[in-house]
Amino acid sequence: MVGRGTLIVILGFSLIFAVSSQYWNRNRVAATENLLQYYDATVARNIAESASNLGADSLFWDFNTTGLNLTGSLSGGTYSTTTALISGPDSNVTLTAVGSYQGLDDSVIILLRRYYFSMFAVNVQTMSGAAWATGDTIQGPLHVEGDLNTSGSPVFEGEVTIAGKLNASPVYSPGPPPSGPIFEDNLLTGISVP
Repeated sequence: MVGRGTLIVILGFSLIFAVSSQYWNRNRVAATENLLQYYDATVARNIAESASNLGADSLFWDFNTTGLNLTGSLSGGTYSTTTALISGPDSNVTLTAVGSYQGLDDSVIILLRRYYFSMFAVNVQTMSGAAWATGDTIQGPLHVEGDLNTSGSPVFEGEVTIAGKLNASPVYSPGPPPSGPIFEDNLLTGISVP
């Protein structure tokens, strides 16, 4: 009786593991297919984003370019970019980049516009030896094509863009507690607006 019971237990466990292994195998295959599909979609997206950067770079050097068409291959896939001029008072440009990889397509659409001199409250080519000091408050966007010099804790209420670097005395630290200049909006360095 013990031998027959042992045989039934062994056969029962064998049946359970045979059915379970098929389930686990199906899940493994589905997980692998899901991972591969996610990878392919990610590569297609990365190709589209890279193509949009290539197109934006071309427009940076010549914003008046119309009908820009770039195509090529990248990371085992292909890309294409097109531009369209949106007529109106601002002459905006729409840049569309499409990346394709393993039969999947993804696109990036960017609306570009020019920076205008009048968009800044203050637009300075070079600070030379001048510096914003404690007690100074700049309301609105500020752009410096060179280095921004500060002394103490001037307050910048708008976005600040700098082509060069920040020369702050004391050294700028967002805190806590903050020291140096006070930026209530963004501080962006390396931005050139000729």
